[in-house]
Amino acid sequence: MEKGVEMNRKSALAALVFICFLSAISLTRFIASVRANPYTNVSVSAAKAMIDSNPNLVILDVRYLYEYEDGHIRNAILIPKDELAGRLDELDKEKETLVYCRSGVRSAAACAILDANSFTSVYNMQGGILAWISVGYPIEIIFGVIWEEKTYPVITFSNSTIDNFGFNQPLKQINFTVAGSSGTFGFCNVTIPKVLLNGDFTVLIDSIQTDYTLTQNITHSFVYFPYSHSTHWVKIIGTRVIGEPPVGGVSIPVNKLELLAPYIGLASTILIVTVATAIYVKHANRTKEK
Repeated sequence: MEKGVEMNRKSALAALVFICFLSAISLTRFIASVRANPYTNVSVSAAKAMIDSNPNLVILDVRYLYEYEDGHIRNAILIPKDELAGRLDELDKEKETLVYCRSGVRSAAACAILDANSFTSVYNMQGGILAWISVGYPIEIIFGVIWEEKTYPVITFSNSTIDNFGFNQPLKQINFTVAGSSGTFGFCNVTIPKVLLNGDFTVLIDSIQTDYTLTQNITHSFVYFPYSHSTHWVKIIGTRVIGEPPVGGVSIPVNKLELLAPYIGLASTILIVTVATAIYVKHANRTKEK
């Protein structure tokens, strides 16, 4: 009887050990599966919904600078994938972070770096910005206008393909083309530095004047206009442009004023001496008359 009880105990203990062993294997596999895909893959439509609903969402672009300037999601932070490991302190580990690149390969690698460094909520936008553009979502593009060795950024935010950008100082205008799937809704919002182009604006689409909405702050003008998609030439014409004399006077660049400074100082000295001499002579003549 005692032998039977002892055997049952040993059998139960062996069964318990075996169950624990299986549980440990299952737990190990579960942890491994979680670590194999620690971030969440999302479609561009899900990414757009995240952006629209969460103002605190961190949007991380891990492409190169030239790619970013050619078009990026608005409010995206640029940290190239190869620099990410050394710049993690620029990001908040506790905030939801949406990562994208050109097609989804570099962003997946960047998500793995973030996960390995304890970022809690990381999302990889599958298909990258190519997929984003293909469904007609808007992007922001930075165009650098160079005038007298200084660059003035003009920024477009549009769901159209922007091309052929140019700045014509004599004509006081910015021009470019917009293109998209024929008949669909298109829009463009252009941010223009006031020091570059300002005044009363006229917007022409294919040489036809169109309505627009203008908002401004101290330094920039924001010109918004909608259109039906096709390929269009756009011209934004101002009434004041960089490099022209201000109304009622002659414009002299600061660097040329610096060159004139010694002559201005000399002229001031001569004027002071002349006035002092005249006063002295007048005083001397009065003394003689007395």
